[in-house]
Amino acid sequence: MPMTGTKASHDAKGAGITRTTGSFLDETLSWEDLAWLREYWKGKLVLKGVQSVEGALMAVEARIDGIVLSNHGGRNLDTIPPALLTLLELGQHCPHVLQETEVLVDGGIRRGIDILRVICLGARGVLIGRPVMYALNYGQEGVEHLIDILASELQVAMKLVGITDLSQAHRGLPNTQDLDHLLLRELTGLGSALRAKI
Repeated sequence: MPMTGTKASHDAKGAGITRTTGSFLDETLSWEDLAWLREYWKGKLVLKGVQSVEGALMAVEARIDGIVLSNHGGRNLDTIPPALLTLLELGQHCPHVLQETEVLVDGGIRRGIDILRVICLGARGVLIGRPVMYALNYGQEGVEHLIDILASELQVAMKLVGITDLSQAHRGLPNTQDLDHLLLRELTGLGSALRAKI
């Protein structure tokens, strides 16, 4: 039986979550705004949505405390590389960013092995969105169960690679050969200029 009293708003611009969340974005926001915020806010600043080595370098230059590598779920920008590739490129071109800045990875984290993989590659932690949203269908108990599963999978993965603590994770543990051909061989344009400042 069709529902009454509700009507989806569709027009030539489309509908759904992309349009809804897009309405919150301010197209005038710029790196200068971030510098202004850094000047007046003395607490921690974390920037989400970094999608390139150049973006990470600009965030470091703006004295950001942490960055979240994210392609926003790949839904709005579906041809943008996943955060894992950006993390690999950071390790290849600018490993100092991984040491000096809190780097988190958002997107593609579905199992405990995914968490271990990005920690090995230099991230300090992960954000887990979609699995948590699904788990919320079962309330707090569902989210707690999800976290228990991920923690258990992470512990098993650590045992299988022979480490007992995440501080022992290192770049030599994961095999990235299948991805290495996708990495940028060198930074160009903005990246070269920023690299010269470092």
